[in-house]
Amino acid sequence: MTAAAAKTDPIIDLRVAMIQNGYRYVPVKGKGPKITDWPNFPQDLADVAQKARQHRDHPSTGILTGDVVAIDVDAPDPAVAEKLIARLMEIPGATSAPCRTGRAPKCLFIFRASEPRRKRSTAFYIVNGLDCQIEVLGLGQQFVAYGIHDTTGKPYSWTGGDPLTVPLADLPVIDVGAIDAYLADATAILAEAGLPKKEAVQRQPKQVGETFWQRVNTAALANTDAWVPVLFCGAHKEAGTGAWRVSSKELGRPLQEDISIHPDGIQDFGREQAETAINLVVEYGAAPTTKDAALWLCEQLGLDPAALGWEVRQPVSVKFGTTSTPPVADNDDEPPELVDTSLPSIIQTTAKLADFTHPGGLVEDMVDWIVSSAEQPSRELALGAVLAFIAALGGRRYSTTARDTRANSYIVALAESGFGKQHARDQLDRIRTHSDGYLDRYFGPARIMSASALRSALERWPSLICLVDEFGGLMKDILDKRAGEHKRGISVDLRDFFSASSTSFAGAEYAKMKAVRIENPNLNIYGTATPGQFWSALSSASSEDGLLPRLLLFNVVGESDMVEPQRHVDDVPRELVERLYPIAGIQSKVDSPRSLGRILDDADKEGGKKPLPATVVHWTADAEEARKAFKEKEVAAAREANDLVAPFIHRLTEHAIKLALIVAIASTKREGKTRTRPLIDLAKWRWASGLAVVCVGDMVRAVAEYVADNEREEIYKRISSLLGKAGSAGLPRSVVIDKLPKRFSRQLREEVIADMIESRRVKEVELPSAANTRGGRKKLRLVWQG
Repeated sequence: MTAAAAKTDPIIDLRVAMIQNGYRYVPVKGKGPKITDWPNFPQDLADVAQKARQHRDHPSTGILTGDVVAIDVDAPDPAVAEKLIARLMEIPGATSAPCRTGRAPKCLFIFRASEPRRKRSTAFYIVNGLDCQIEVLGLGQQFVAYGIHDTTGKPYSWTGGDPLTVPLADLPVIDVGAIDAYLADATAILAEAGLPKKEAVQRQPKQVGETFWQRVNTAALANTDAWVPVLFCGAHKEAGTGAWRVSSKELGRPLQEDISIHPDGIQDFGREQAETAINLVVEYGAAPTTKDAALWLCEQLGLDPAALGWEVRQPVSVKFGTTSTPPVADNDDEPPELVDTSLPSIIQTTAKLADFTHPGGLVEDMVDWIVSSAEQPSRELALGAVLAFIAALGGRRYSTTARDTRANSYIVALAESGFGKQHARDQLDRIRTHSDGYLDRYFGPARIMSASALRSALERWPSLICLVDEFGGLMKDILDKRAGEHKRGISVDLRDFFSASSTSFAGAEYAKMKAVRIENPNLNIYGTATPGQFWSALSSASSEDGLLPRLLLFNVVGESDMVEPQRHVDDVPRELVERLYPIAGIQSKVDSPRSLGRILDDADKEGGKKPLPATVVHWTADAEEARKAFKEKEVAAAREANDLVAPFIHRLTEHAIKLALIVAIASTKREGKTRTRPLIDLAKWRWASGLAVVCVGDMVRAVAEYVADNEREEIYKRISSLLGKAGSAGLPRSVVIDKLPKRFSRQLREEVIADMIESRRVKEVELPSAANTRGGRKKLRLVWQG
């Protein structure tokens, strides 16, 4: 065996071959990937080996679907599986489709999509006690192509070829019509062989409502005969169960299963979800609002709404058989992809935060080191911490552009609980403990209790990083109108410190505290919080008072996966620590003694009592041109932006320059006895401006959607955002309700929607189903009117 052959890794070779054959792969653990943002897993051939080492606990290999269509015959009953496969073979080209088997008779066939779309499936049916279903995997999903089946313990097998022998371009093509026809016939096969799984679910006992809306729904269930045949003229009542059944054909929808309305509850078997009487009247009775639906039910039931808790009766308007005809929505069976085009074009991007975690130099090396010891590694969280730390070390010593911009930054990382937010902060502190005391003074308070305490910390040493957990709590404290002066002053000082980094900060003077001038204050913050905690702490005034636009938001999304760390947390490379010293101007070995006067003068400059002359970091010509062009776009965008967005756009270039400066000063190298001078080239600028666009764009979207003075305003903003993204297609009312936080009562959510309809900001229209162009009852959708 040759040395080259000995180094061959079959998993790496397999994944390389898959990419070369046109497939998009993803490492898999068990039946699925446990990797953040796995649907966008990198497909660069040069990264395959490194990704295999990074995810070595994912030994199986999956194929991302979308361009690939995978029809999964998930039917363990042999007779049913045989019928489903026989019907599948009638699809043009299916006889040449590669078939993967893990646990027979269940199997999966792959095709090439004529038009990629999301997953489709039949409902589950119980056949001889076994769950049976057909799934057609599409965009945003994957299936295991190679590896060990987690139940059989044996490798997956292929017949009729496999992805290594049949390139994507050679797969048989399948169109949406063939898929939908197969699903319809598969549903008939399953229905003939068994019963819908939902029929076996025991109905939940009815609850006594505590609100007007709940009481109306409860009363409606108690007397279904009074309103169901009026709402659904084609409904029929089952003698045995007492349930009213409404077929999907009657509803004008392309589903097999019907709706069951029983005194014990309402179940939509087609959508596989529970329903309420009010929702049915809204969707199928064309009631303009939830209020109208509830009051119409009261009329049919012969009940006074006041007896159920309604305070004021208003005219009821429910129309049957009258529809308007707006444009048909594409893919009407499910909500459309929400694409936000409402933001200024300068902050519209398809890039993600994770795309910017490899900036090169010391920054990337530190990110690699931090995640290597993490049980829940997040390169995004590590990047935020490292950028703020490098800025703290070198922020006073380097500047750039004619405006004397410094690197000081306030970075806030948002991630859900259990995401491992503490790890990056802990590792920076371990850097401190391994620095022989040289870096101790750069670490500021983890809790900022007052404006005077923060000033005192900067007076002691003017370059600090504050590693703040529960940053939302700090924001709540300093923005609360009832907070004391010592808390409210923190917000003012944070703004002033941010802007005074190239000059000086004097601050306010009090009777018992004299103002002390701090030259070139370099305050840096790396704060972490959960999204809910952070946004709930803010008020609508926050974007106006200038603090929020100064924050650089790292909005970390996806799941936090558990892995086996590659190194111990206390394994801090000495070489890594010593690469930090030059950034801070620290010489651990002094070559020649200095005079007492020089020492005292340097101490005053380093300690903030005198201005510290900064080393100017220059730009390459192409980077300079790119920066100027970017600034011109910023100015134009800010001019056209509304009052909420404009303050954030105005800070966009400033954030980008700071980020470029940080990576530049962390990219210098020693050549002999000297170090190379930091330089901002075009690659660094593109990285920095791209990251700034992602961070500012996420901040603007979140402020527009979440920041509010009260619950009603927050709901209003979220609905505006959802419907604004949906465009003219709109969204079903039920989808909008479900996407709003459950911490708001359903009554409040419904009331805000009703208010928005009444104020004509939202219109409730009836869109014909795209799958039912021959006519039939129309579906209600909410459409943003602006």
